[in-house]
Amino acid sequence: VVMGDDGTLNQQIVSASGTAWDWVYRAAPEYRLEGSSAYEFLQWAAAERGLQLEFASPGAEIYAHSTLLHGELGTLTAETALGPVLATTDLRAPQPDDNRLRVYLQPR
Repeated sequence: VVMGDDGTLNQQIVSASGTAWDWVYRAAPEYRLEGSSAYEFLQWAAAERGLQLEFASPGAEIYAHSTLLHGELGTLTAETALGPVLATTDLRAPQPDDNRLRVYLQPR
């Protein structure tokens, strides 16, 4: 809902994720990455972005549960942290599609 200068109210359809929600990412408390599993991080990143988390295979989900992460996100948001954090693992998540965050295990 948007209120005009003259006091009129207008409704607009807004996507569940995207740049319209950047202010939410900045206002949210920082995620504690150190010692969390990749699975926990992915759950947080998906939830913060209004996405459904899906794994492409049981192996990808098992890997996510068993992989511990280290470090801090600093100023990275749920949207900007995904690439750098997953780059430290064998997991990959292409750009979300249809409000889904689909996670793959990179073949060796």
